[in-house]
Amino acid sequence: MRYLTAGESHGPRLTAIIEGIPAGLPLTAEDINEDLKRRQGGYGRGGRMKIESDQVIFTSGVRHGETTGAPITMDVINKDHQKWLDIMSAEDIEDRLKSKRKITHPRPGHADLVGGIKYRFDDLRNSLERSSARETTMRVAVGAVAKRLLAELDMEIANHVVVFGGKEIDVPENLTVAEIKERAAQSEVSIVNQEREQEIKDYIDQIKRDGDTIGGVVETVVGGVPVGLGSYVQWDRKLDARLAQAVVSINAFKGVEFGLGFEAGYRKGSQVMDEILWSKEDGYTRRTNNLGGFEGGMTNGQPIVVRGVMKPIPPLYKPLMSVDIETHEPYKATVERSDPTALPAAGVVMEAVVATVLAQEILEKFSSDNLEELKEAVAKHRDYTKNYLGVPMAKTIYIAGLGLIGTSMALGIKRDHPEYKILGYNRSQTSRKIALERGMVDCVTDDFASFAPLADVIILCLPIKQTVTFIKDLANMDLKEGVIISDAGSTKSAIVDAAEQYLSGKPVRFVGAHPM
Repeated sequence: MRYLTAGESHGPRLTAIIEGIPAGLPLTAEDINEDLKRRQGGYGRGGRMKIESDQVIFTSGVRHGETTGAPITMDVINKDHQKWLDIMSAEDIEDRLKSKRKITHPRPGHADLVGGIKYRFDDLRNSLERSSARETTMRVAVGAVAKRLLAELDMEIANHVVVFGGKEIDVPENLTVAEIKERAAQSEVSIVNQEREQEIKDYIDQIKRDGDTIGGVVETVVGGVPVGLGSYVQWDRKLDARLAQAVVSINAFKGVEFGLGFEAGYRKGSQVMDEILWSKEDGYTRRTNNLGGFEGGMTNGQPIVVRGVMKPIPPLYKPLMSVDIETHEPYKATVERSDPTALPAAGVVMEAVVATVLAQEILEKFSSDNLEELKEAVAKHRDYTKNYLGVPMAKTIYIAGLGLIGTSMALGIKRDHPEYKILGYNRSQTSRKIALERGMVDCVTDDFASFAPLADVIILCLPIKQTVTFIKDLANMDLKEGVIISDAGSTKSAIVDAAEQYLSGKPVRFVGAHPM
């Protein structure tokens, strides 16, 4: 999957083209418009958000509510362009018209001056128009498509603000991605702690009265991420590095961290590394998520936790000093417009670029011409990673010798794993009858060789000499490949010697044990 965006802040339209989205993905304009509206919202936004009400237009790649596999083209019309027809005209116009809204006073902290130097402009509007955060409109549109794809794969993404101009937001522990998403959506300042809502609004109002701006820190969390996205084999294939690039490519973002992030530099290794766990229900997990869902540049199955720091946005109603590029005289920088903060909107953009990179990685890793093909490939991969290299759980246990040790073992297995089938062997008819009547075993025999080929695990609870004899007999039987053979002998040398002599080279595994 790849994409390009085009368009200027006050140009006629903004455009994005995406290639590589699977055919069959349900997609409507409303899927995109919902996120475009979120980008224009949030407490503290300026007048431009009232001028524009962004609506996407599909011009290719979507038919009857589904993607076709062809490149998807999306346009957003700039309504405000009607006031800029001469200034932003693509055709050559009179010099007196060219001078309208000409910018020669670069704004500190913006691309104006450096862009002018690089591309040799005498009007810094050329820098301003493309470097404007208006460009992120189409990255949000692309991200909305990516999010639709991730949702089909049971991945969920959310963002919230964790620092507002130096004010840290207390975040309740163990919130799910869905809970973060719900709480942030209910907040005009995109925070999950409703008790701080009014305090932050008052702070933003004060910043606006002061003619200043504030930045902060935005966190994006992604759940349901498959294990193994990204790679350690080359520097540019590390997925956390690719996400970091995407985040700092957002206008005004100056830093990124994952999990503990820079806090890890103040801790010991034992306080940072995430211990590995495994369970039948969840497969491989981690006790903590200090590394933010990454190990070696690859996803480890834990939620991705990435934070980006946004500097205060440059345009100030109390402009800083600059220099006129024509006269080199000091001058107060041009004021285009100013929002005291754009943190809630920036979170929407960050969510979009994170979703886009993840979608790109998924489509690169899995077969994806069609959505159903992709879903099947991801589901198969999840099953594989859940039980990675685990020994298949034994379902048929064969206990040879139904004395005190053998029957105790049978009862313990029955208690903990009632789904397992227990087969028993004993020469004594009385012992066989008792074991069967008391539910210690499911089937019993006096012919050792009859049940051995059926077993996943064979446990020899017999005297030492008989154990050695049976090991020799097992070497000549047609057993299941990978069957585990164990024993309950209190002395081991004779048994281990027999196993080494008779079972070496056979497709079985011998695990010596002890009656304790």
